[in-house]
Amino acid sequence: MNLDNYKNELEVLSDMHQAYSLLYIALHKIQAEAVSILEDLTLNQLMLLIAVAHLDPQEATIVNIANKLGTSKQNVNRLVNYMIKKEYLSSKPGQIDKRNVNISITDEGLSVMQKNTVNSNKYFLNLFRNFTRGEISSLRKSLEKLSDYDSINQDYFEKQVKIDIGKESEDMKKFLEQIRNLFL
Repeated sequence: MNLDNYKNELEVLSDMHQAYSLLYIALHKIQAEAVSILEDLTLNQLMLLIAVAHLDPQEATIVNIANKLGTSKQNVNRLVNYMIKKEYLSSKPGQIDKRNVNISITDEGLSVMQKNTVNSNKYFLNLFRNFTRGEISSLRKSLEKLSDYDSINQDYFEKQVKIDIGKESEDMKKFLEQIRNLFL
């Protein structure tokens, strides 16, 4: 087999390898830095709270949370139990199906989310500081395609949540001004 006949194909394969490696490196750097800016939460715990906030209360079950996060029921169950002990989440029998357990965010959980919103937003601003608005949009679309590689249509975090995490605060207004100045 003469590989010279496959130069273009080998370049595409090399790009795939490089993209995967870069995604792996970026993911680990982002996770490590994100953990350092969070208070009283790990990144997985924050993402769990965000997932619960994005589900309708009667649909906030272990299975649906796991699907939202793209992880296993076992991981979510372990994390939910820990978050219940910390009093960030509560559980009660399902309203629709009594075999299910519905998970909800407590006032303490909402408080810790609010506390971390400003720091998270500052982190996002720093993380994307060298991007244009178009590049951020393209990256999002590319990551959506990558997330759907297995043809399981992932339910993203697109809908606006109906909980107050400081959207009307002075810190948020300052942050939005920075977004306007950098990206619009």
